[in-house]
Amino acid sequence: DNDGAGTNESQLYIANGGYFSGPLTGARSGSSDGGIMRTKLAYSTKTKLPLNCTTGAACQTYWEDLTPDSKADWYKYLSIPWPQNTGVNTASPDCAGGKIEMECVLPFNTFVPALKAIPYMRTAPNGDLYILRNACSTTNLNWNGKNGAGGKDFRAEKQVCPKGYEIPQLWMMPANCGNAAACQAAWVLVAEYGSTGKTNMAGNTTDCGAPNKCLNNTHLTLLETVGTYLYIGYDNATDGANIWRTDMTSVVSGSTPAESAFDMVNIPGIETGGGGANQKLFSHITVNDAGKDWLIITTRDGSSAVTVYRTANDQN
Repeated sequence: DNDGAGTNESQLYIANGGYFSGPLTGARSGSSDGGIMRTKLAYSTKTKLPLNCTTGAACQTYWEDLTPDSKADWYKYLSIPWPQNTGVNTASPDCAGGKIEMECVLPFNTFVPALKAIPYMRTAPNGDLYILRNACSTTNLNWNGKNGAGGKDFRAEKQVCPKGYEIPQLWMMPANCGNAAACQAAWVLVAEYGSTGKTNMAGNTTDCGAPNKCLNNTHLTLLETVGTYLYIGYDNATDGANIWRTDMTSVVSGSTPAESAFDMVNIPGIETGGGGANQKLFSHITVNDAGKDWLIITTRDGSSAVTVYRTANDQN
């Protein structure tokens, strides 16, 4: 994000996943599974870029850690890492027998949002920083050719986190949380479904239907602001991708919208009769057309032709 939170346009925020094989039972310390950082004000202004850092010590001079490692809803899950091997497999360039995981993803060899631990971050209309996190409740991950206990073969599941262990999360950091340590402690998990650690909208049973289709929302893949509304979206291989929005007009900085404050914009699968045809959200953008703000998305299943849709805050 270029401005992170509020009107502070002098700091750059970055985030990513990593790899962690330790127990998911206590606050992280030392090496972790990626996280969230921002440039320090002393070394980052509108007119001055942060300096390069070639060592860990130098990086700590110019950057500060904002990862909520001490929050239980963060540390008891793993921020999903990239597929294990992302190079070019010249020996056997195919998914069936190749060693390169990216040859098995859908669409082929494409880093879609569902593969990313932190696919998006956005500043909400009230100035707070929101991020998506795709996490996993096990460290037994998938990779090509894996057999036996733990994770499964990436070729079959086409994702790093084994199916059934996915933890989609929406997090918020208040705009004026203070220094790095204070901001680490200020993160809040938004719209949690019960005590599952998930932000999957499954508590909104009227929109989710019966059986509850939102229980199959496995990856958060869209985050955007359109006017006063905050939009989030999910990949759902069973019932189809779905998008939700909430009006942030009355949400003051430091507070969060409840799960019940989100409404589904579309029927599951985006289009009438779509079902599982539109399973994945690949990209999105906001466009102002004749004074009206639109959210435009690209979607499908990774194999069939991409479809494009748009919606606005006054459309249902």
